[in-house]
Amino acid sequence: GVDGLDIHYGLSTSSPREAHLNQCMITAAQEVIVVTDHSKLGVRGFSKICATDRIDKIITDDQAPKETVRLLEDSGIEVICV
Repeated sequence: GVDGLDIHYGLSTSSPREAHLNQCMITAAQEVIVVTDHSKLGVRGFSKICATDRIDKIITDDQAPKETVRLLEDSGIEVICV
């Protein structure tokens, strides 16, 4: 989970410690899957985790803005809305 996912800024959280831990997990991961609800899309948190080019998939709810979903998909990220 994340506190913010901005298409241009990337993933972010409010905690520098959490950002560092997430960065370590991303480095070790074979696939990066982000789970977040629509309210976090377009939001920038205090501490950057990574750029969007590190994300493989995003799982979000069906209220995610269609334009944001399209932009994410156009950048090569699989978006699953449930």
